[in-house]
Amino acid sequence: MSEIQFEGQVALITGATRGIGAAIALELAQRGLKVIGTATTEDGAAKIHQALAAFPGCCGRVLNVTDAAAAVALSRKLTGCRPRRSNRRSASLRSAASNSPEVSDP
Repeated sequence: MSEIQFEGQVALITGATRGIGAAIALELAQRGLKVIGTATTEDGAAKIHQALAAFPGCCGRVLNVTDAAAAVALSRKLTGCRPRRSNRRSASLRSAASNSPEVSDP
Protein backbone atom coordinates (compact mmCIF):
# COMPACT_ATOMS: atom_id res chain seq x y z
CA MET A 1 0.00 0.00 0.00
CA SER A 2 1.40 3.41 -0.94
CA GLU A 3 1.51 6.30 1.49
CA ILE A 4 -0.92 9.17 0.91
CA GLN A 5 0.76 12.34 -0.37
CA PHE A 6 -0.19 15.44 1.62
CA GLU A 7 2.25 18.01 0.22
CA GLY A 8 0.53 21.37 -0.24
CA GLN A 9 -2.70 20.48 1.57
CA VAL A 10 -4.03 22.35 4.60
CA ALA A 11 -5.18 20.83 7.90
CA LEU A 12 -7.09 22.72 10.59
CA ILE A 13 -6.51 20.89 13.88
CA THR A 14 -8.59 21.82 16.91
CA GLY A 15 -7.32 21.11 20.39
CA ALA A 16 -3.72 21.19 19.16
CA THR A 17 -2.19 22.40 22.43
CA ARG A 18 -1.91 18.96 24.00
CA GLY A 19 -2.59 15.27 23.75
CA ILE A 20 -3.83 13.70 20.55
CA GLY A 21 -4.47 17.09 18.90
CA ALA A 22 -0.84 18.11 19.39
CA ALA A 23 0.38 14.74 18.12
CA ILE A 24 -1.81 14.93 15.01
CA ALA A 25 -0.69 18.51 14.27
CA LEU A 26 2.99 17.58 14.51
CA GLU A 27 2.61 14.40 12.44
CA LEU A 28 0.74 16.18 9.64
CA ALA A 29 3.27 19.03 9.62
CA GLN A 30 6.06 16.48 9.30
CA ARG A 31 4.22 14.95 6.33
CA GLY A 32 4.16 18.29 4.52
CA LEU A 33 0.73 19.71 5.28
CA LYS A 34 0.22 23.35 6.12
CA VAL A 35 -1.13 22.89 9.66
CA ILE A 36 -3.20 25.48 11.46
CA GLY A 37 -3.45 24.33 15.06
CA THR A 38 -6.13 26.00 17.14
CA ALA A 39 -6.53 26.77 20.82
CA THR A 40 -9.09 28.64 22.87
CA THR A 41 -6.55 31.09 24.32
CA GLU A 42 -3.74 33.32 23.06
CA ASP A 43 -1.26 31.42 25.26
CA GLY A 44 -2.36 28.13 23.73
CA ALA A 45 -2.09 29.49 20.20
CA ALA A 46 1.42 30.76 20.97
CA LYS A 47 2.39 27.31 22.29
CA ILE A 48 1.17 25.67 19.08
CA HIS A 49 2.90 28.27 16.93
CA GLN A 50 6.20 27.58 18.71
CA ALA A 51 5.79 23.79 18.37
CA LEU A 52 5.19 24.12 14.61
CA ALA A 53 7.77 26.86 13.96
CA ALA A 54 10.12 24.49 12.13
CA PHE A 55 7.50 23.75 9.47
CA PRO A 56 6.90 26.44 6.79
CA GLY A 57 3.33 27.68 6.58
CA CYS A 58 2.27 26.12 9.89
CA CYS A 59 0.89 28.21 12.73
CA GLY A 60 -1.20 28.42 15.86
CA ARG A 61 -4.40 30.48 16.05
CA VAL A 62 -7.17 31.19 18.56
CA LEU A 63 -10.53 29.66 17.61
CA ASN A 64 -13.78 29.07 19.43
CA VAL A 65 -14.86 25.78 17.80
CA THR A 66 -18.50 26.35 18.70
CA ASP A 67 -18.57 29.40 16.39
CA ALA A 68 -18.93 28.15 12.81
CA ALA A 69 -18.62 31.65 11.35
CA ALA A 70 -15.28 32.11 13.16
CA ALA A 71 -14.00 28.84 11.68
CA VAL A 72 -15.00 29.91 8.16
CA ALA A 73 -13.44 33.35 8.71
CA LEU A 74 -10.19 31.78 9.92
CA SER A 75 -10.10 29.47 6.92
CA ARG A 76 -10.64 32.36 4.52
CA LYS A 77 -8.03 34.50 6.25
CA LEU A 78 -5.35 31.80 6.16
CA THR A 79 -6.00 30.24 2.76
CA GLY A 80 -7.64 33.03 0.81
CA CYS A 81 -10.58 30.81 -0.10
CA ARG A 82 -13.74 29.41 1.38
CA PRO A 83 -13.94 25.82 2.64
CA ARG A 84 -15.39 23.39 0.12
CA ARG A 85 -16.01 19.68 -0.23
CA SER A 86 -13.47 17.84 -2.27
CA ASN A 87 -14.18 15.06 -4.74
CA ARG A 88 -11.06 13.40 -3.44
CA ARG A 89 -11.07 11.07 -0.48
CA SER A 90 -10.91 13.14 2.70
CA ALA A 91 -11.04 12.68 6.43
CA SER A 92 -12.50 15.05 8.95
CA LEU A 93 -11.03 14.57 12.40
CA ARG A 94 -12.32 16.23 15.51
CA SER A 95 -10.39 16.84 18.67
CA ALA A 96 -10.07 13.96 21.10
CA ALA A 97 -12.03 16.11 23.52
CA SER A 98 -15.07 15.97 21.26
CA ASN A 99 -17.96 13.78 22.32
CA SER A 100 -18.65 12.75 18.75
CA PRO A 101 -15.51 11.90 16.79
CA GLU A 102 -16.21 11.72 13.11
CA VAL A 103 -14.42 10.34 10.09
CA SER A 104 -16.04 10.92 6.73
CA ASP A 105 -15.31 9.39 3.36
CA PRO A 106 -17.44 11.27 0.79
